[in-house]
Amino acid sequence: MNAEELSKRGENYLSEKNYDCAITEFNELLKIEPDNPYTFYKLGLAYTNKNEFNLAIENFSKAIKIEPEKVGAFYFNRGLAYNFIGEKIKAISDIETAIKIDPQDNDFREALNVVKSTNNKSGGLTFGKVIRIIAIIFIIISIIGGIAAKNPSVPIMTIFFVVVIWMIVEWVKKKTRQVKKFIGI
Repeated sequence: MNAEELSKRGENYLSEKNYDCAITEFNELLKIEPDNPYTFYKLGLAYTNKNEFNLAIENFSKAIKIEPEKVGAFYFNRGLAYNFIGEKIKAISDIETAIKIDPQDNDFREALNVVKSTNNKSGGLTFGKVIRIIAIIFIIISIIGGIAAKNPSVPIMTIFFVVVIWMIVEWVKKKTRQVKKFIGI
């Protein structure tokens, strides 16, 4: 099979969301054209869609190494992958580089604003994890307090707080899904 056929097959698999087959085709294509940045880019897209962000970053980085100043989408997509693994500084840097390369692309600017405003990772703890930890602490304190005081209202208040916290966590998850949908992942 020639390079053009492999590329078309890989792209078809990618559009059909058959990412494993797309990855196989693109890897075969790299055996024929090992320095094709667009093949590495497409591999990065496939891995991104499989939520294998480290492999996506690796392939976007290879595309950038081959063609560092021509295609903003290489940096943009690597930035999105960095964002999904909590590397906010790298994500912002890559998306800003994409904007410098393709200043007319408004999607890049919108995504940059989203990344700057919604990334809640800090030191490995997400907002959701912190909320869950707080909820567990509330439950433990209320159980101990309710038993010690023989007061049933303490656990009831705790349940109320846990429900409110859970609603906040679900809202954050919903917003995260909306961001992912907006940026196409």
